[in-house]
Amino acid sequence: MKANVSYSRQVSQHHRNLLKIAVVVLIPTLLPMSESLAHKGATGVIKERMETMKSVARSMKRINKALRSSSDIDRAAIKREAAAITKHAREFPQKFPVGSEGGMSEAKPEVWQNPGDFSAKSMALATAAERLSGAASTGSREELSAGFSGVGKTCGSCHRVYRMKKRNR
Repeated sequence: MKANVSYSRQVSQHHRNLLKIAVVVLIPTLLPMSESLAHKGATGVIKERMETMKSVARSMKRINKALRSSSDIDRAAIKREAAAITKHAREFPQKFPVGSEGGMSEAKPEVWQNPGDFSAKSMALATAAERLSGAASTGSREELSAGFSGVGKTCGSCHRVYRMKKRNR
């Protein structure tokens, strides 16, 4: 009986941790309607990078859903979505060419002022997503959750430095 209570606490804590990560990662996808309409005016590389970021957010949602499942984890879905994040993360530096700042962009000027660090953070995201993909092959639910958390934290570390806060957009 004692083991069941301990396991229940672990599972409950696991779900709370996933929820916290989901809130941090998914808030950008739950923007108000007016902001969604503003994105419709974006063109060229700015539109491409906005669509890429939305794709990453959708992948994070799908991974979160797979991890929250009370039945077997859909490891193939996690691998597929982690691979998509890896691909996009490697493309991020090219999505921010000089001259694409301002306008509809949500990127801070620091992206262009510190391109080396921005690229390093993009590659860190690719690496975190690769680790998650690897954990999807053989890892436990806890290892997968830790990998997902790593991806979310890496996204957040870049957003804190290089993305305008909502009130500044």
